[in-house]
Amino acid sequence: MRIYLRASRLLVSLSGLIVVGLLSACTTLPQQNTQAWQTRLQAIKNLPHWTATGRLALLAEDEAWNAHLLWQQQDGYYRIRLSAPMGQGSLELLGNPTGVMLKRAGQPPVQAQNAEALLHQQTGWHLPLTGLRYWLLGSAAPEDEVSELKLNATGQPSSLSQHGWQIDYRSYTQVAEQLYLPRKLFLHNGSLSARILIHQWELNPE
Repeated sequence: MRIYLRASRLLVSLSGLIVVGLLSACTTLPQQNTQAWQTRLQAIKNLPHWTATGRLALLAEDEAWNAHLLWQQQDGYYRIRLSAPMGQGSLELLGNPTGVMLKRAGQPPVQAQNAEALLHQQTGWHLPLTGLRYWLLGSAAPEDEVSELKLNATGQPSSLSQHGWQIDYRSYTQVAEQLYLPRKLFLHNGSLSARILIHQWELNPE
């Protein structure tokens, strides 16, 4: 399966109707921050393709795993590379709207239609990759209802709950004029916790 990263606009599905839908589903949205939230969603919708590099830490009841994270996204096309230190293993996911391929050094590639199911099958970790694409940006996945959304004074999410996951945003970094993206975020769903620290955002990678 060949993966193409073609120049186009990111997060096209976050249309004005979805913005309204998200707002109506958010029970803790301060009224004074409604406009700031709408402005933020529009800015994220208009992003070009992006790259995030950082670190990922996963923690279950009796197991932990740490890895360097590289995530490249352009519309439905993505490349996710997780590089674990000290021989713990590395993997790469290459995906598009029709399927995904998982690659590991010294092993044949494995293909599937669902990235989350494939990652769980091959590693035992159940990461919410579909939602994480949006949560990384400090936004909500457009296909699922938001059960809770809390904003800070400048309209950035401080926490949101979606698809059984709680996402807490601990800090942001400025990546463009009037645009701040998450630097540190924590996720948990009861059985699994994830901590993500973004070292660098690139909105126009070469």
